[in-house]
Amino acid sequence: MNKEKKRNVILVAKDGISDTEVYGNFSKMCKAKGLPYHSIKMLKFPIERNGYLIEKKQVL
Repeated sequence: MNKEKKRNVILVAKDGISDTEVYGNFSKMCKAKGLPYHSIKMLKFPIERNGYLIEKKQVL
């Protein structure tokens, strides 16, 4: 029986910039972007904060 773990990635887009960055760890993304992890970790996705659009997507 092969049980594969669900994997999610965090997609971050900045207003006015067409590039999207991908992160595998939410807390590391917050640190890299200077976002307050403890206050936004409880919000539901998608999150809009400081000009960033943060989404969570499942990958197979």
